[in-house]
Parts: sequence; structure tokens; C-alpha cells
Amino acid sequence: MKGLPYVYLGVTVDGTMVLKVTANGTSNSYTLSDTTSTSLHTGRIVLGKGVRARYWDFELTNADGADFTLDSITFYPVALGRRI
Repeated sequence: MKGLPYVYLGVTVDGTMVLKVTANGTSNSYTLSDTTSTSLHTGRIVLGKGVRARYWDFELTNADGADFTLDSITFYPVALGRRI
């Protein structure tokens, strides 16, 4: 089981970026907080606490339909200890 507190995007975008995360059959959408940049920058998406899963699905979209350039996407999973 792993948790995922943050996702970092290297992106140039004019609109709002939305990351849809599906874990354990439940989907949540998170927005990129700093989305008005005409140059390449790194943005951080903070995911909800308490989401734990073994398998994750991700879908990245631009909510406004504007063009964007994705340079990188970085995940920092956290291995969770086993509770007995």
C-alpha cells in the first residue's frame, strides 16, 4: 500500500489543469494551483490525505480546453507501514 501526497508537473498552460486520481474504485479531481504562466514552470498538486491504494489511475486534462505543454510529471509515493 502506498500514499501519494504530491504530484509535480513541469508545464506551460493558460488555463486550469485538472488531475483525476482513481484509487480503490473512488475518483477525485485536483487542480493545479498556479496555472497562469506563459513559460515553463513547476507546479504542485496536493492530493487528499488518507488515500491509500496499491494501484492508481491518473488522467491529466486542461479544464478550459486551452493548449498546454507538459514537460514532466513526477510522483512521490510514500510506502505505508503494515498495521497488525
